[in-house]
Amino acid sequence: MWMYTDPVIRQTSDLTKRAYVSVYIDGLRFRFYNGNDLGISCHPNRSKNLKDRDKALQLLLFTLTKKLAAGWRPGGKREVDRVMALTVFGDMLTEIPKNGYSKVYQRDQTLVCKNFMKFILQTFKTDVPLTDIQSTHIEKFLLQFKGSATYYMNKRRTLSGIYSSYVALGLISTNPVQKTRRKKEVATLNKAYTKDQLRAVLELMKTRYSHLYLCSLIMYGCFLRPHREIRLLTVKDIQDDYSRIVLSGNSNKGKKVRVVAIPDFVKQELIELNLDGIPDGYNIFSGNEQPYNECYFSLQWSRLRPTLVKEVGITDDHTLYSIRATGAIDVYQKTKDPYKLQRLMGHSSLQVTLTYLRSLGIYYDDHVSDLPTL
Repeated sequence: MWMYTDPVIRQTSDLTKRAYVSVYIDGLRFRFYNGNDLGISCHPNRSKNLKDRDKALQLLLFTLTKKLAAGWRPGGKREVDRVMALTVFGDMLTEIPKNGYSKVYQRDQTLVCKNFMKFILQTFKTDVPLTDIQSTHIEKFLLQFKGSATYYMNKRRTLSGIYSSYVALGLISTNPVQKTRRKKEVATLNKAYTKDQLRAVLELMKTRYSHLYLCSLIMYGCFLRPHREIRLLTVKDIQDDYSRIVLSGNSNKGKKVRVVAIPDFVKQELIELNLDGIPDGYNIFSGNEQPYNECYFSLQWSRLRPTLVKEVGITDDHTLYSIRATGAIDVYQKTKDPYKLQRLMGHSSLQVTLTYLRSLGIYYDDHVSDLPTL
């Protein structure tokens, strides 16, 4: 099976330097300076001005993309480039904003890419083939982040994710990050609210920040995540007379269609928004096509937090996400069924759910009948 990256245009504002379309196919980098191999008359580097060259490059890019999707591959003897490390990490920087991950993860990927490119130059003094970078080099890079096990492992996971994408594209055969040493992270106990605390928190939210209040109710009752899934909710996502929320794959972390039931206490608040008179594509919080920015709920929470500390007695371990965790505890204590909780929370696997429950301190292996006897 052929594997290839999305073709990209490489050019500068200098007409004396040749522009081209670049693509990786099964680990080899191909450059297309014209349309000869694609069966079209297209010669960007013969253009007399930047506008005409850009138009020709767009045609070259479009044609190559369509032909690759239809199964075409370059034939005959061709001069191709070795896969160079700085080149592919530079390409990754341009692709990160398009990958659909959260802004926080995109930021982490960008920082790791830039830091690793700097490390490559410091270590090798020049660009090198991607396959020349061994796990020993990567381990040396990761030691820059040995301040804590959590910090180290976060950088390791991010870099491993980048390398995994190179494996999937056929640029390399194995992921060298997986051969580096792991560090044992200290488990932290996430703090949930008591029922009295939760009621008091919600009551203060309702009087100060109505949107944060609704967000918190949806977190608690529907287990959606605040900054992407809830903040981006549109009228069309609320279906069947306010009885369920339907999210498309690009609207939630799991990248799959997700359907969640709406409990009565959330339904009542949604009804009061009077969404019937708002177009389907409009955001339920902003009331127009554009949602509020990513910091919208975080900013409201940070403003309300001092009051919650003083009047409710919440601690540093209590966060906005603690509301979702409190709902998870309530469901698990009622059902003792981690499989049901996995489905409700949209976790990718049962292991994720069990880890989540352990971080809340409410799941442990308590089957006494399975223990040894004398």
